[in-house]
Amino acid sequence: MKWLFKDQLQKIRQNKLNFISLSLLVLVIAMTFTAVKSSIRRLDANVDDYLEVQQLEDFYFSMGALDVNVLPGSATLELCDQLDIYNDCLYDISFVDDPVHVNHLNTIINDAINDNPLLYESIVDSYADEFASEYNLTIEKSFVVDIIEGEYNYKFVSVTEDINVPYIVSGRIPEDHNEIAIFPEFAELNDLSIGDEYIIDGKAFTIVGTFYKPEFLFPIFSLTTVTYEPEYQTLVLGTKETIRDLNEYIFNKYLVIGDLDQILPDYGYSSIQSNDYSMLGKGMQMIYFLMPADINFRIIALQTEITNANAFINAFLPVFTTLIVLLLLLFMKKYIDQNKADIKTLHAIGYSDKELSLALLTQPFFIGLFGMIGYLIGLLVSNQFFDLYSARYLYPKAGFQFDIDLFVIAGILPLLAIILMNYLFIRVSLRDKLHVFKAPWIRLHKFVTTKTLLFTASLIFIVSVLIGFGLNGNSMFNSFIDYTKKGNHYAEMISLQNMTNTDHFDTYETYTKSPAKIIQVNSRTLKTVQSTIVYGISPTTTLKRLINDEISSNQLVNEGVVISDFLHTSLGLDIGDTITYTIGEVEVEETVVGVSNELLENNFYTSQTKLNSYFSLDDTYYNGLYTTDYNYDSPRVLSRIDYNNSLEEFSAILNVSSLIINYLVVLSVILSIFIFSLVMINYFTSHRLDIAILRSIGYSNNELHIKYLVPLFILLVLFYIISIPITDWMINYLLTMLMDSIGFKLIVEITVVNIIVGFTILCMLFGIFIMYINKYYNSLHISSILKHSTK
Repeated sequence: MKWLFKDQLQKIRQNKLNFISLSLLVLVIAMTFTAVKSSIRRLDANVDDYLEVQQLEDFYFSMGALDVNVLPGSATLELCDQLDIYNDCLYDISFVDDPVHVNHLNTIINDAINDNPLLYESIVDSYADEFASEYNLTIEKSFVVDIIEGEYNYKFVSVTEDINVPYIVSGRIPEDHNEIAIFPEFAELNDLSIGDEYIIDGKAFTIVGTFYKPEFLFPIFSLTTVTYEPEYQTLVLGTKETIRDLNEYIFNKYLVIGDLDQILPDYGYSSIQSNDYSMLGKGMQMIYFLMPADINFRIIALQTEITNANAFINAFLPVFTTLIVLLLLLFMKKYIDQNKADIKTLHAIGYSDKELSLALLTQPFFIGLFGMIGYLIGLLVSNQFFDLYSARYLYPKAGFQFDIDLFVIAGILPLLAIILMNYLFIRVSLRDKLHVFKAPWIRLHKFVTTKTLLFTASLIFIVSVLIGFGLNGNSMFNSFIDYTKKGNHYAEMISLQNMTNTDHFDTYETYTKSPAKIIQVNSRTLKTVQSTIVYGISPTTTLKRLINDEISSNQLVNEGVVISDFLHTSLGLDIGDTITYTIGEVEVEETVVGVSNELLENNFYTSQTKLNSYFSLDDTYYNGLYTTDYNYDSPRVLSRIDYNNSLEEFSAILNVSSLIINYLVVLSVILSIFIFSLVMINYFTSHRLDIAILRSIGYSNNELHIKYLVPLFILLVLFYIISIPITDWMINYLLTMLMDSIGFKLIVEITVVNIIVGFTILCMLFGIFIMYINKYYNSLHISSILKHSTK
């Protein structure tokens, strides 16, 4: 038996190219999987404990404008008196049933209250206290202030004692006026130490500590800037008195520990600002922003990254292991065919199928062992990759760790899969008693066997799929951004606290925005009500074009609703379907007439006239503006979103996911080129004897090209075309599976340009081989036949 193994080792040495090529493929795949997976696990190891120990909020809310509709009894007049606008209020109060006058009353009250923030704070604090008592919640108020000073971006946050407790890295929590703590990374990069005095916006602060904050795992500093530069951006922890003394706009956050499901029992929450809070009580209708922890991007960005990376890398290992097994099977079949005479002789002298099978497993076994080597190299690489991966996330991170299960997954399972599949294949091949398969149809080509062509075609198909994925997969995030940006011709998207019909610049265009709930699709009641946002726009709006940047597409809102691409996929809605949705007490049924370009939001669009009518207001009223500049100023601004720039920077949030997918697609292209080269070399090596015979009887190089290269090129064209729809289906199936876990829809468009580029790459490789094949032909003489005959 040992002589059989020695013979196989000798044949490995004689066929080093195939052995080294397949071994390197296994090594690279195991190394990639291990490096990424090990880094992901280290990043994920401490998150849950950190958030639990620091008492992460279950949700937070912030109160918006006061609404006279929810103020009890004479409270409106009392409030007007406190604000010294009593006489202004009297006229509108006399028309309490007229929505126009009620809206005007809200406007003048909220304009006045902006000059008296402490009064507002005392009112909303009382509502928050009632809310906490009614639902048995723990609520703690936090202050947030943004200060931008040149390149530096500071987000001041107040010290909390019970919820989102600061994690002190060094020093202590600020206790006195103008004491602060900062990120340790910011301190290191700016050469700052505990005890130093630091100037922010002209004020001197004493640094007493460095810290992390659990609700800022990923430090987003504004809605329009999602990138993070640790040298120029930091949270600044201070007392409430320190933050009040900044004389800047203070964003009040009410942090909550409690069961949100008992508050919103009828439906889940799938998007920010999408719920109807009237069910929380009259006072809580003033909530304009309620953010559950599990959709707060500052908290879940890390988990989103980990989910994305795991999804990509978990798909990567089985797909590429299958590829390696398939390649091994194809080459094993070729190897058995080439050695059928030797195997027949060994059978004749008494070796069993089992003994021959075990001997033939020598090469697959040693190739599989390279997975373990790849695992060990991957562990070393993971240390470097982890530094890159973890730099954006600020919290105590895990050290280097060795995971037995990772060793099994990356090293042992691929080895077992390779050995088992090859063993079964070899046994089946030997059981056929080595009869050559005879195709029931006519041979495909006179000079090339059907078996060789099918073997080559299989490899070319794999190459085509790999190169198709590689050239188109890297557009995943760019396509998402470009597709979603279509039709957005505004500088800022402004949301206001309440309806208004005040004048604005002629270049601005208005919209109405309201939370809604989709309850039925095609008269079928949904098991889970879909919370969403409905936008009312004018059909003549030019700054927002719903579909493919065409102004005419906005006319569709007169005929029905235009849904986002995200909603189209998540609910399986198509044009012609009907949806039933509620806005407050109003129930509306409309037909889907179009799908807009939004991949991030589960919203839909209708006409502004229709939406305003549900509030008994005409179409001159609005609570949102598309602006053409950044100069709009109003005390009633609820939020500003620079949508286009935010989308540009969105890819920075998922930078590691982008890095992983880009690595995989580059690896796909490299592997495709590598395998194609292997295909070509094996193709001509297997026909070495035939080519030598033809040359000996006078065939020229061009004649040999026609007989051997033409059928190969036909296969190349045919299977490249076949691979295009299959690759498209594979990519889109993967992205549909990812959508549920990452919360937005990614797209990949297989473009004509990339198809041509891919085919051009293969043709160029084909052409390069033709140049070298001429030399190969010239090296084959009659001596090759004599040498083979002697053997």
